[in-house]
Amino acid sequence: MPDPEYLLTNARAETVARFVGLEETFDAVTIRHLEGLAPGPGGRALELGAGAGSIAVWLAERVGPAGGVVATDLDVSRFR
Repeated sequence: MPDPEYLLTNARAETVARFVGLEETFDAVTIRHLEGLAPGPGGRALELGAGAGSIAVWLAERVGPAGGVVATDLDVSRFR
């Protein structure tokens, strides 16, 4: 029996639409949760499972040029 393809692979054409849908559905809630926890200017953050990177972008805007954000995913080909 052949190995099944990973259902949520980033190589599929519908990946962009999936990421957009996830961002539209969950980013506002995620940001509300992070606002009291996320670092401010000059801070640092790590995001695991970053998808297309929308929350990493939000974190980078918060920490500014003096801070840093590292974001990663199993497949980073769809990062912004």
